[in-house]
Amino acid sequence: MRALVWAVVVTVVGLPSHAFIPDPETIARAAAKENREAKRAEVLQLDITARRLTADAAQATGTLLASPDSRARLILRHEKGFEERQLRRSGGISAARDGRLLDRPHPLLPPYWVLQARSGNRLLSQLAELGGDPGRIAMGYDGAHDCYVLGGKTAVSFWVDQDDLSIARIDVAGGVTYRVGPALGPEKGLRVPSWIEIEAPGLPAMRIEVLRARVIEAPAGAFHPDWLQASGE
Repeated sequence: MRALVWAVVVTVVGLPSHAFIPDPETIARAAAKENREAKRAEVLQLDITARRLTADAAQATGTLLASPDSRARLILRHEKGFEERQLRRSGGISAARDGRLLDRPHPLLPPYWVLQARSGNRLLSQLAELGGDPGRIAMGYDGAHDCYVLGGKTAVSFWVDQDDLSIARIDVAGGVTYRVGPALGPEKGLRVPSWIEIEAPGLPAMRIEVLRARVIEAPAGAFHPDWLQASGE
């Protein structure tokens, strides 16, 4: 797919590919195609565990629910006995612990819908919703990944791996970074990242690991703010 992206650039500009960075629309379309082929462009339920990167064992278990329409929620049951819920709707994140709202939650819940966008236009609009610039693109390196960086190297950006055109990293406001692990799942079935690592200023680095994933129909009110302080699932 990487060769195809560069071929498009060469065709459009008629000049050597090594001299150019592809336009944001081309990379966004390729990343969205990968989302569709992985069958993630549906409402998903993920059974997960969470732990500090420095810990060997899981410290919490729970469920992450994500919708392509810029909504996601997370429920975690901690080994110490409390339950925490987090909700993302477009750019904002809210949380409650045992029914009490939190002022500054650890941002464990990524904007998972970035991994579910069905089209390049939708992916770029999601970047704008989070505060990024959909008209900018740069090159970047993150660990083993050589990336196209949608939004440029700014506070809000999507890092797209040059080789498989999957989203490898999501940066959001507040200096929070979500690094996306390799795929979990069959080659031609539902594929989701096997883990997501979270780095936030002043907070311990965390890792969410996925045990199982499936497509569901979201229950009524699944992403309503009242869910944060409700009882039951």
